[in-house]
Amino acid sequence: MLAIAAIMFLVAAHRQALSKALASTMVSGCGELASARSLPKRVIVAGRARPHPANALTAPISGKACVWYRVVVWHGGPGHSPRRRYVYSTSDPFSVEDDTGTVHVSGRLVSRFLHDDDIYNGVAADLVEITALAAGRHADALERLERAGVFSFNHRRDVYEITEYRLEQNRAITVLARPQRGRLGVMLTAGVGVCGVASQPLDELFTDARYQAKGTRSMTRGLTYGGGALLAVGLLLQVPTWIAG
Repeated sequence: MLAIAAIMFLVAAHRQALSKALASTMVSGCGELASARSLPKRVIVAGRARPHPANALTAPISGKACVWYRVVVWHGGPGHSPRRRYVYSTSDPFSVEDDTGTVHVSGRLVSRFLHDDDIYNGVAADLVEITALAAGRHADALERLERAGVFSFNHRRDVYEITEYRLEQNRAITVLARPQRGRLGVMLTAGVGVCGVASQPLDELFTDARYQAKGTRSMTRGLTYGGGALLAVGLLLQVPTWIAG
């Protein structure tokens, strides 16, 4: 229980840092940032996700046009439930566009931030679409993954559980990241400290991050007190043994 409390403490600290970063980081228009002579250490932009002209993506399982996707495959032998896990995430850059212009975003920023917990429960909930295939052989899906260069599995009689997460084109997105200049122009990347992507407008995002930090801290305190009480009871139960020994 104390170990769980320690993990929850780290989650709460991250959410608290996120709310502080959202409150202290400048908000910029995409075009304004792209043409800026000097770049801030960290910036927030909001707009619509657009594919980079040279990196138009199609998610292999759903066949949907997207700007980023991740495929998670659980794999097991015939007659066994899937046990081994394989993960593939794209790293191709895409763009965020608003009324002022366009700025590029590194696909690695999305891959770094979007863990399973964030997708289902965190501030990035509802940002991605999900296609899930229950455990089965899925020969057609495996063939599509192989054609896309994602995975190649030779054991067609085995059992596979496949989940595809994708950030679709034209999705509303808010990005908190570090801007850098590169061959494509200004690129938003994962820098040191808090960064991330979300679907909510900035005001909602700030409120959600602060609310989650508060809720997680309360849960952490409860687990800590409960774990401490159990530890104390355990020690008290050992006292007669120590005395007898």
